[in-house]
Amino acid sequence: MHMGIGWGRWIPVVAVAVVCVPVALVFVALRARRNGWKYSLAESAVVLGPIPWVWMILTPLHQPREFLWNPIDEAVTGVGERPVFFTVQMLANLLPFATLGAGLPVRWPVPLWAVGTFAALFSATLEFLQYALYLGRTASVADVLLNTSGAILAALLTRPWWRTRAGAPTPAAGTVGPR
Repeated sequence: MHMGIGWGRWIPVVAVAVVCVPVALVFVALRARRNGWKYSLAESAVVLGPIPWVWMILTPLHQPREFLWNPIDEAVTGVGERPVFFTVQMLANLLPFATLGAGLPVRWPVPLWAVGTFAALFSATLEFLQYALYLGRTASVADVLLNTSGAILAALLTRPWWRTRAGAPTPAAGTVGPR
């Protein structure tokens, strides 16, 4: 499939995601009174951020289903046959759980390995569902690895704001931490 063909199917997903931004901001504002802005934003990122991606991942397509077991073969084939499409797909697969990875250790005192494990299990479940539900999609081990990597990279970017291991919150000045 040419990269420009088929992008129109995602317009409803993008539209709903954009409309939900104000709803998420209201959620954050209401929760911030109790938990502080940092923790409320993190909660919102963990819960709401992956939803549009899950919708896209589980949207049926009119093509045969496929399961790709070997990420190295997939990379070699992808780079050789359609390098631009492959690169876009690879970068896009870093995004589905980035908000989850960024917010999880900020809101709750979880270590990096737990973020990676949770993202990997979530991603593997979605890849399994793509295949098991006959959605006409390609389920791939490479997608699980990239989704997990995206969550871990995003978690590392938020490391300065992580909760302490003991769970003691460090809310911004003037806010009340979780009780």
